[in-house]
Amino acid sequence: MNEALNYCFKFVGETAKTWQKLNYDNKLRFQKNVFAEKILFDGKKFGTKKLARIYSLNREYADKKSNLVAPRGIEPLFVP
Repeated sequence: MNEALNYCFKFVGETAKTWQKLNYDNKLRFQKNVFAEKILFDGKKFGTKKLARIYSLNREYADKKSNLVAPRGIEPLFVP
């Protein structure tokens, strides 16, 4: 589970780097992982309103503190 989560965090955190390294065909495939809908062009700008679920969750929880991690302080470390 930790390995899967680490992969997801890395994927979300390095999306721009990954995009820059890809060729055109792979960028088309990659963008399907980032955007939930097709990217539209209105003649002036590109855009889409819907991101893939992982990015929506990242945006939603970016500033929230997690209850899944034991708080640290001067007390001994929590060891399950």
